[in-house]
Amino acid sequence: MLRPSPWAPRGAGSDPAAGVPDRPPRLRPARERPIRPPPNPGALRSPAGVRTARPVPPSPAARPVTARSGPAAGVPARPDPTAAGPHVAGSGTAASVPERFGRARRHRRAAVLSIPWSCPPGRRGRDPGRRRKPMADAERRTRVVMLVDTTIDGDSRVQKAAVSMAEAGWDVHLIGRTDARKGDRYDLGGATVYRRTLKPMPPRRNLRQSLALLRFPLAYPNNVLAERHWERRRIDRSEVAQRRFAAQRGVPGGRVAPRPLHRFAVRLRSKWLRIRLDQTRAYVDWQAPKDDGAIERFETAFWCRLLGDRAWRRLEPLPLQYELSYASLIDRLKPDLIHAHDYRMIGVAARAVARAAVKGRTVRLLYDAHEFLPGVQAPNPRCQAARPRYEREYLPFADAVVTVSPRIAELLESTHGLDERPAVVLNAPPRPDPGLPAPESGDVRAACGLAPGTPLAVYCGGASPARSLETIVDALEFAPDLHAAFVVHTVTGPYVDGLRERAAAIGAADRVHFMGYVDFRVLPQFLSTADAGVHPLRSGPVNHELALPTKLFEFMHGGLPVAVTDVEVMSALVRNLGVGEVFRSEDPRDLARALKAIVADRARYTKPYAEPGFLDEFTWETQARRYDELYRRLLGLPESAPHVPAPRAGRTGQEQLQEQ
Repeated sequence: MLRPSPWAPRGAGSDPAAGVPDRPPRLRPARERPIRPPPNPGALRSPAGVRTARPVPPSPAARPVTARSGPAAGVPARPDPTAAGPHVAGSGTAASVPERFGRARRHRRAAVLSIPWSCPPGRRGRDPGRRRKPMADAERRTRVVMLVDTTIDGDSRVQKAAVSMAEAGWDVHLIGRTDARKGDRYDLGGATVYRRTLKPMPPRRNLRQSLALLRFPLAYPNNVLAERHWERRRIDRSEVAQRRFAAQRGVPGGRVAPRPLHRFAVRLRSKWLRIRLDQTRAYVDWQAPKDDGAIERFETAFWCRLLGDRAWRRLEPLPLQYELSYASLIDRLKPDLIHAHDYRMIGVAARAVARAAVKGRTVRLLYDAHEFLPGVQAPNPRCQAARPRYEREYLPFADAVVTVSPRIAELLESTHGLDERPAVVLNAPPRPDPGLPAPESGDVRAACGLAPGTPLAVYCGGASPARSLETIVDALEFAPDLHAAFVVHTVTGPYVDGLRERAAAIGAADRVHFMGYVDFRVLPQFLSTADAGVHPLRSGPVNHELALPTKLFEFMHGGLPVAVTDVEVMSALVRNLGVGEVFRSEDPRDLARALKAIVADRARYTKPYAEPGFLDEFTWETQARRYDELYRRLLGLPESAPHVPAPRAGRTGQEQLQEQ
């Protein structure tokens, strides 16, 4: 149903042919009041000398339509203020209406209001996702909203999931965060991406801060305020000097305190300010959080005992900040299914499902567990206690769970008592697309400026101490001919600079090469000219032992033998497939041994890649079909046509994984 046009008289209907949305008119009632005499009273006054009813232009059916492209296409043309002829007043009778100040502004506003709702929101400067023209149920595709707590850039799993599901026919909307001051919206391979600025939350005072107020009652709230009060001493000193000078000159001081009494008051106030300043400094230092302090341990244990799984609200309320930022957009999109990527989004998604249920809508929830959360090393004990409890509180609301490795699926099932084992969607790269343009630098060997016969090992991914990249640098000391390339997200920073200094200390500064991010769609092709891929993941943390990272499969798609650490799942897969060597974690000498073995007999490790269908299981196209099957099962839709991969001799990749 179309609402009356803002151009139409009160009580008149709208013309569907004019393409104007059904919006109620925003017209003020007619009122009578004197007006100032204009420069030409005869032309602008009515015969009675009073203001007439607010003029309303004719309806769109009686007005010409401008031929205009863009968001305002089909907007009725503005009337010519110089043209003769009466306009229709609010009562529907013809009257001679004068030209008044502000008319052009009202016409512009009416023209904006008459823009069809089907106009793209971004063209009108509106917030993404607002005021979209609703479609009929028969016309609307099944809508999937994906949630992620990252900026989406560099998150290859999330990007691949959004693009592949959009290509499968789902109406995909991906919501992430941005560090910029304003959010944005863009298209990503058929999916719509929204990035929201995180809304601030008032900080909650912890136990240490509360005790600091009791211990230092005279302290100012912060050092800045204390320093400002301390600066008052300058005014006091100037006042004392001025009085002394006035006494020397014999200038009467008026009704003021005697000089000795004033000096005493100034000294007393100075001592008082110093006491408060000292307390403020001690207060600021004492209330600084200590990761493993006795007060923090007591507070964590207290809230965990009192609130149970709800204790995360006191210990790490960051997920609430994401909900404040994402909730309104999720509700406007009205999804049929919410795909929550990683643990922070499961609560945001579960609350959105609950809000929809209150309004009578059924929304399904798919939780994508990127890691086994109890095995992730948190930055402090508060987070270590809060994060598993947060996941445990909302996991029962998930209609299905998916994760990244078979071993994590087993642990999720046993730890949380799930009714069924989570599905596994590996972090596999897409099949190489020869139609994509190659990177500007060509390949990794060309980017390093090395000849084809020079031994080259390559690492790709994040640069952080948890990745133990210093093991690769130190291994160069035991392999004098070997070069190492690092394809990382950033080539500057304290950690990367420390790696350069480490290489210079062992005389290998000219054998380390750092280069920036490469698009994941062409990354295997970029890496293919190296001799070996290295993943020096540190062993010990539970989540490292269970990991099957993306870079392992990117090396395999590039046809590279791999050298990996002795973490449980990844090392077992490499040994079973016969595509590389395993070395002891944080042992550069053993890494040098593994790389020498690969370079000496590279054909042995690359032979499995020549088998037909060997890599089919480790492609994103195969993994994405499991997402599609889950979506259809949760929504009760018929299954899509099955896809049969090319056969190959021997065991398939899935059989190899099931053996781990």
